Amino acid sequence: MIQCTQRESEVLVLLTHGLSNKTIAARLAISAHTVRDHICCLLQRNGLSNRVELAIFASGHPWQIGGESEQPPPPEHIQRRDGGAAIRSIGHPLYL
Repeated sequence: MIQCTQRESEVLVLLTHGLSNKTIAARLAISAHTVRDHICCLLQRNGLSNRVELAIFASGHPWQIGGESEQPPPPEHIQRRDGGAAIRSIGHPLYL
């Protein structure tokens, strides 16, 4: 289970969609340094090494925000370009 604050969860949602720290900062009206600090806290708290691991981990585990247990936002579904069955995407460019 991912333990996070409300603001960390907002950063995490955008991170799982593959956005850069600078873009996340602009969307949340905070500094890129603050975004980096939130990501660092999430990495340390969950024993992860980098933002890709965090994005993958976050998409497959429930979140606990401010003491309340929540499921992460549902993954987006996309249609394969070759017309095959829909596949799950965690929203990260590496998996699209």
